[in-house]
Amino acid sequence: MGLIGFTKSLAREGAKYGIGAVAVAPVAASQMTETIMPPDVLANLKPEFIAPFVAAVCHPDGPNASGRVFEVGAGFVAEVKLKWSEVTDFSDPRHPESMADVEKTLEVAAKLPPNTQATPPVRFDGKTVIITGAGAGLGRAYALMYGRLGANVVVNDVNEKGATGVCKEVEAEPINSMQEVAGGKAVPVVCSAEEGEKIVKAALDTFGGVHDTVIAVHLRGTYKAKLLHGEQYLAIKGSIPTSGNVINETRLLEVLDKGKAASVTSIVHTKDKDTGRLLFENQVTVFIRGAGGFGGKRVGSDRGPATAANVPPTRKPDAVVEEKTLPTQARLHSIGKPVFLVLSGDYNPLHIDPDFAAMGGFDKPILHGLCFMGFAGKHVLQTFGPFNDIKVRFAGVVFPGETLVTEMWKEGSKVIFVTKVKERGTVVLAAAAATLINEDAKARL
Repeated sequence: MGLIGFTKSLAREGAKYGIGAVAVAPVAASQMTETIMPPDVLANLKPEFIAPFVAAVCHPDGPNASGRVFEVGAGFVAEVKLKWSEVTDFSDPRHPESMADVEKTLEVAAKLPPNTQATPPVRFDGKTVIITGAGAGLGRAYALMYGRLGANVVVNDVNEKGATGVCKEVEAEPINSMQEVAGGKAVPVVCSAEEGEKIVKAALDTFGGVHDTVIAVHLRGTYKAKLLHGEQYLAIKGSIPTSGNVINETRLLEVLDKGKAASVTSIVHTKDKDTGRLLFENQVTVFIRGAGGFGGKRVGSDRGPATAANVPPTRKPDAVVEEKTLPTQARLHSIGKPVFLVLSGDYNPLHIDPDFAAMGGFDKPILHGLCFMGFAGKHVLQTFGPFNDIKVRFAGVVFPGETLVTEMWKEGSKVIFVTKVKERGTVVLAAAAATLINEDAKARL
């Protein structure tokens, strides 16, 4: 609703200067939806099916759509209007009762004539178009389309590789009729969409003007490729049933300013939906790169085992377990979906999509932190027995196929451990410990 209000206000105020504004609620396939939607649905939700509508309403000879809101996707376009009088008007009711009623409507739609095509063809020769969030997805589709239509394209994105890559696509010459390339002029501007003055300056300096702006926003600090899992604490609060319904209750614990990043901690209570009994608790800390420097507190509160330093003793480890991950670890599938993504509920493509991983600065997808935390937890369980809680700090990345080495020290009821990658000799889990149920447990070597 904030976006709608802003669009309508901008349309009213901008009218006196010849500026229009349109809000679009797009439904399009993306790197996020690839893991949760079937291929046949994704094929009908291409970003390319949305871009032509934007070109039509932004063209000088197009319809005056300023101040209006549209839902667009899969070739469907509908204006969203507030028409309460029509909502409550039942003077001419219809009562569809089966799929046959829907099929009748589709039969009528199939017989409708095609829309009148524009004459001459729509072109943007000599026009300059700013597109934010143009490094991938829907923004990229806008950039390529405007390039084909002759526009000068200002490609803005927080990711340098994405922005420069799309510029090369816009400028590329066709190699054959099957290749989807453009032939326009483009310039990359690598910054957050919030830095409007910088983006407009680049457009003016390079092309001498601005005619259209398409906001497919990428704000610095909110992009998922910039988000890293920092710490995880899991405490088992009671016996967990083998089946049933659970509900998660989440609240924010604290936000810390770490300079170049923000540290955000949430607490999640998982309860039996039927009885309300607390089953387990998670405390999750994420680091959002580029989101720090806001002047907040830098040191968090003491939350016992959830924030313990867990410094390893100076003696040799009491036990060491080594285990190799699979090269396909992140892509193991069940019911048609990556199984770990389903189990963790985290569909961030950083862990499975090479292009998305590159946007985060990684050469290839990285293994999910909870996945190799699970390996380490298994090592503690197999060596010392069951535990009530476990806490880790994610100190490095693991690539699928690497070997994990967990070094463990038993200190009373606590097992302090460190997990390393054997091939690179780097620590990936630090400040880590688990609290044993049986303090007298001995290492099973």
